[in-house]
Amino acid sequence: MNILIIGANGRVGTQLAQILAEQGHIVHAAARRASPDWAHENIRHQALDLTAPLADISQIVAAIRPDAVYFTAGSRGKNLLQVDAFGAVKAMQAAKANGVQRFILLSSVFALQPERWGEKFLADITDYNIAKYFADHWLVHNSGLDYTLLQPGALQETTASGQRNQRNDPQKARRIFRDFVFFRRISRFFRFLCGFLGFFLGFQPVLFCLRRRFFFSGISIGSIF
Repeated sequence: MNILIIGANGRVGTQLAQILAEQGHIVHAAARRASPDWAHENIRHQALDLTAPLADISQIVAAIRPDAVYFTAGSRGKNLLQVDAFGAVKAMQAAKANGVQRFILLSSVFALQPERWGEKFLADITDYNIAKYFADHWLVHNSGLDYTLLQPGALQETTASGQRNQRNDPQKARRIFRDFVFFRRISRFFRFLCGFLGFFLGFQPVLFCLRRRFFFSGISIGSIF
């Protein structure tokens, strides 16, 4: 697959790019400064400024012609409106205009549920969740894209367990293992029907991947594929 990662210099984007490249995919690693200290024969580095006009972003996407776009970019609170919110929307608009098959957005747990933002572990990131709400809402209701919306809690360095937590446990719901975000076997992305084994049984291995539109919000998952 020909894959564009927007935000490839970040913690998630860097490892995602390396994993996908090792699997044989052509990865276009896009970031505001295309000068990372890592390289791979399947990785193409691309400068992309999310504060640029939509036409400029669309031109870059048109030149790459990706099959899928991952949006893992973030301003770390420095420019929430132009990067986390409107930057994501412009990336969606550019993807739609250029016939991208799927858009994968890395968001935040309960970003579409403002009534939960007062919970203790979210109370300090309200501005961040407002930006994510705007981006997530646009993706779901306005983008017209086939999408995957990931709403993890705090990312951890812990080794993946290969399991998910379906129960409404506030402590366990805060964790999402990074191997899930990385999609270790993205090449199987379009091959399976959406679903989970033992949907109401609490912890069960995840055997199926995503198809078309689905949310992951506040779940704890190891390697999904």
